[in-house]
Amino acid sequence: MIFRNLFAALLLGGGLSAFAAEAPFEWIPPRNFSLEKGDWGLEQLPGVRKTLLFSPLPSEAPGGRYESPRHGLYNHTPAFILKDGFCLVYWVNHMIDENGPGTRVLARIGRIDEQRGTIQWQPGEKIFELIPPAGTVAPRPLDYTASRIDGFAATGHVSVIGDRLFVFSYINSCLGWVDDMKFHNWNFRGTAPDRNYFRNYRKGLLDRYHRISDYVQEWKFTGDALAAVSPLYALNAFPEEVKISESFTQQVAKPAEPYASALPLAQAPEEFRKVIRQPGEVFLRNPNYAPGTWHLAANGINGLAHFSEFERPDGTLVVVRDNLKDRSCYYYAAEKAAAAEFYPAAEKTALPGTSMPVAGTTAGGVCWIVGNNGPRTLMFITWSKGGRKFDRTAKVEYLARQVTPGGLKPAVSGPQYFKAVPWRDRIWIICSIAREEIAFLDIPVRSLE
Repeated sequence: MIFRNLFAALLLGGGLSAFAAEAPFEWIPPRNFSLEKGDWGLEQLPGVRKTLLFSPLPSEAPGGRYESPRHGLYNHTPAFILKDGFCLVYWVNHMIDENGPGTRVLARIGRIDEQRGTIQWQPGEKIFELIPPAGTVAPRPLDYTASRIDGFAATGHVSVIGDRLFVFSYINSCLGWVDDMKFHNWNFRGTAPDRNYFRNYRKGLLDRYHRISDYVQEWKFTGDALAAVSPLYALNAFPEEVKISESFTQQVAKPAEPYASALPLAQAPEEFRKVIRQPGEVFLRNPNYAPGTWHLAANGINGLAHFSEFERPDGTLVVVRDNLKDRSCYYYAAEKAAAAEFYPAAEKTALPGTSMPVAGTTAGGVCWIVGNNGPRTLMFITWSKGGRKFDRTAKVEYLARQVTPGGLKPAVSGPQYFKAVPWRDRIWIICSIAREEIAFLDIPVRSLE
């Protein structure tokens, strides 16, 4: 309610444009817009089609193992690639908790119907483990009391390089909590200062991730299936210990198979080693920042985390960010003239929203942003001809679902963590529903005209 009233006061009092004056784009609220309404009073975008890709079964993880690829109530951070006429969707899965021990990656395959512009998804029983768990499956305790590092979360991404498909996986572990964004990063391998590190959780703290080891394996579509066609190679040595903070070091347990038997990359064929160093096909734009600046905001509230990027018809680029340290829930943005440049610190915009946005540009030059409201129950889209004044906004989906209790999961939630790939005259979006289900949404571009 504080967020809603604050926004309403700014909007009515003229303060909204004042704090967003330096932002790279303007957002114009639609008629009948109200943060007092769960769906903001937005009209429904016509033509949206939704397919539920994964609805999980509860997991008790007997013996520290999943019952099947259909089990596990935490499902989040989806992504997808297109290759050989297929759409491969993959996402992080755990029995109940975010970043819990035994986290793995599941996947589902669909064949693209070129004539109809649709995807024929394989039956749910063909959902499979793309990246298996690296250790025992268990709930995640909020307070870090482990005597050694063995709560492994296995995640990763898929990369299409040339005509080949590679799964890059890595093992992370959550080793307590930090209060500075510099140490809240999946890629972090360093040591957190004692003053920023906490073993016991309290509201406002961030996960203290540690990237332990990295792997790569080649896969290939064969018929309607995806299978590994190379050994699993380790890109670096598995450490014996990790210095979590300046005064706190712990031993690291050995991972489970197949990671324990992964071959050193040096044993891979030379052409394999050369190929994986090449850039892959881009399915998700990654903004370019100078080292150490990716989290910086122009107003000094330096909590920028999730991102998306779009290119205007004039060639300028805009990055859209959320800010984990700004509780007022507005997106931030920055612009630059060329891809090779670094983005400056982002300005706070007038566009309300939080969590992982996604943005893009249609072939006709319409720039669009898909975002969330504060509770992550509303999925909206706003669009602009030219990318400077976003004066059209509509609802894609509104869903306020009661969530199965779990670590770092809200009581009520809905569609969130959007990823998108434009396909001809459509925008395909993958999202998590309440961090429990995975959905696919098809938006016709004509709805933005």
